[in-house]
Amino acid sequence: MRPQATIAALTLVLAACVAVVATYILIRGPASDPVVDGWAIGSVSSCSVDVPCDLLIDVATKALDNYDRGHAAIVRVTIHDEGHVADALGRTILMTRSGGAIWVARFELADRSVRAIGVGHVGVSPEVVALQHGPN
Repeated sequence: MRPQATIAALTLVLAACVAVVATYILIRGPASDPVVDGWAIGSVSSCSVDVPCDLLIDVATKALDNYDRGHAAIVRVTIHDEGHVADALGRTILMTRSGGAIWVARFELADRSVRAIGVGHVGVSPEVVALQHGPN
């Protein structure tokens, strides 16, 4: 086989592989947000007027200290919207809740581990509470 024919054949095979992968990605749909301790970590939240991030961080930090007394030092805490989860085919798994909003506190620890705790209102209670394990 001539070198030009070999290059053309390899180019055709590579283009077919790229087309198959691109089609799979388009059909599969969106990937899940990362999941830590059962909580899907969505985008960084601005929290809300009624529930400031400082309050959420305080409640979540106390809960982490209570649930995992020996954890490494906290290096960073961010509050996130609860993310979405997709099944193996990329279809979003719908979550329904009664009551108020739930945010996710994401902790980066000194030992480079990451932990997460849900925090927010449960039911119609105005109290902000922590939820140790997420639904995922």
